[in-house]
Amino acid sequence: MIVVAENDDCRILFQDADSNGCILSFSYMDFHLEVAPFFGYQTFSKLGVAALGITAKSNNWFPSSVRALAELSRRFTDRFPIRMAYGFSMGGYGALKHSRAFGATHVLALSPQYSIDPEDGDGRYANAFKREEGYRSAILREDVSGQITLVVDLNFDPDLDAVRRIVAIAPGTTIWPADMGASHFTISFAKGSLRFAELYRRLTGDRLTGAANETLGFGIS
Repeated sequence: MIVVAENDDCRILFQDADSNGCILSFSYMDFHLEVAPFFGYQTFSKLGVAALGITAKSNNWFPSSVRALAELSRRFTDRFPIRMAYGFSMGGYGALKHSRAFGATHVLALSPQYSIDPEDGDGRYANAFKREEGYRSAILREDVSGQITLVVDLNFDPDLDAVRRIVAIAPGTTIWPADMGASHFTISFAKGSLRFAELYRRLTGDRLTGAANETLGFGIS
């Protein structure tokens, strides 16, 4: 494992593998308090897929300083034809907001925010918001790249509103409904190596060598 880049806001690690794809994994809220190297590390290692772990050092929602590290990161990841940005909640937001900077070809975001700026209508994370001159918290059209898939509980209005606003700036976005009653906690949708491998296959068409041959039925297409 290689330390690719680091600043006051973020630490980026790279785990290489002989795979067609690389997961660009963005950490969720409070992940910096855990001991794992980065979000999804065990799953990606088991599946034999390369991964770039982008871990926020606090609940900072991946501010503009993260982009200064993207160019360094892409020296390791641009050789992979498939680069899937992935994250839950704060991590889902980061995966979307910085997908173009990191050169993502696909995005899988679970319960992402559109913005944490209360002026944009969502005050749930106002305590974490810090205004930056010349930089918007909201996800903008020029921020995103790749084929975007969002996972959301269609009955949880705060997240559904965020998804509607994301779709407005990225019209080709696919929405997968989470299990009924999940509310914000849709992380279980991709939990476990076999389940993640099947999601990855459906999104990218690529089968991970570390995954079992059988597939799981999700009721999605």
